Amino acid sequence: VAQGNTVYGWSDNNAHLVQIVGTTVKNRTAPVKTIHGLGVSSSNSRHLRIGGPGGQIHASSDGGSLWTKQGTSAAAAGSDYRVAFDPQDVDHAVYGRSVDGAFVTFDGGKTWTKATGLSSGSKPKANIFELAISPADGQIVWAMGIDLTMPKTTRQIFRSSDGGRTFTPVVQESGTVPMSNGTQLWPHPKRAHQVFFAHGSKFSGGILMTYDHKTGKVTGEKNSYHGINAIAVSPADDDLLYLGLTLQNYN
Repeated sequence: VAQGNTVYGWSDNNAHLVQIVGTTVKNRTAPVKTIHGLGVSSSNSRHLRIGGPGGQIHASSDGGSLWTKQGTSAAAAGSDYRVAFDPQDVDHAVYGRSVDGAFVTFDGGKTWTKATGLSSGSKPKANIFELAISPADGQIVWAMGIDLTMPKTTRQIFRSSDGGRTFTPVVQESGTVPMSNGTQLWPHPKRAHQVFFAHGSKFSGGILMTYDHKTGKVTGEKNSYHGINAIAVSPADDDLLYLGLTLQNYN
């Protein structure tokens, strides 16, 4: 979502990209064959960033018509999962991948720093499937993945308070806190201490979970739908959520 009545849509791990202004949909040509993340400047709806293989960032200043490669890649293209952008500063991005964990840039990809704290082993290894930067505070970054050096590799959610340089595990997968590879993270747009995530299937129904860093607790709300694919918070009411649900009769 951008300023005014502009929205951008993109297909994960694909090249499909659209710009939607009001009721007009315009197809745009992506600069990469596999998009791993898209960012829009909060101050200019035409200023975009796309994260591609290896974390390579591409920039557009005209709403996605023309693109320029920016900086360098964080690592060689491989098992790339996510590039998350700071909506308050699109030059701040965090890139997650398999085995190597995550990397962060604060200058649009000119320099990258490998994140620490995602693995407890002497030779750190982590799969970081999802990342999200808080719209309320760009120093707060959430990550979801697996510490590959743990004896029992369970999925975890990690939190950074320094923009993605260092992380600490805050939530671990359990029977009451289920996760899957790629569990999406939705930071609350105004409460930097809260992040939403969800789990669901046609066998177990769906569950919306909220982690609150102030209390250190996860609360969950079950429903009979198969899953939650999107969450938006009302600009007029911080407690009102809009959910994108997978229908109950889907098979």
